[in-house]
Amino acid sequence: LLVYIFAKLVFSAPITIADPVAFVVILMVTLLSLASIGLLFALAFVLSRRSYILTSILEYPIYVLSGAVVPITMLPEWSQPISMVLAPAWGVEASAIPGYETVFGFGMVGNALVCVGLMIVYIALAWFFMRKIVKNVIETGSFTRY
Repeated sequence: LLVYIFAKLVFSAPITIADPVAFVVILMVTLLSLASIGLLFALAFVLSRRSYILTSILEYPIYVLSGAVVPITMLPEWSQPISMVLAPAWGVEASAIPGYETVFGFGMVGNALVCVGLMIVYIALAWFFMRKIVKNVIETGSFTRY
């Protein structure tokens, strides 16, 4: 949302939102997909006191590879498959302004559905790994792994 506002105010870009309701829904789905990635990062915080380093290293590349900073089409071609496994990239593609060259090509609804699907996969992975961690804690009596 800030990127759209910034582009409109600073660059006077002619930004039109074809369907404002769909845009808000896709924005919420994209934010939830970022939160689901955060769930996976949270597992590292449970296991290590130094996981903030991992988060610091991965946070900005996730924003770049998801297309939130620059369009995915401007990234090197080798990075586009990495973008395809990031749910926020699909949300960014779904919310693209008319005339924007998309990479994935599933349209607004298709991209939003893939974003939701990947978000569900992230949440399932977080749930699976958290159960493993809890089982390990019960067996060893300690949260600290490293």
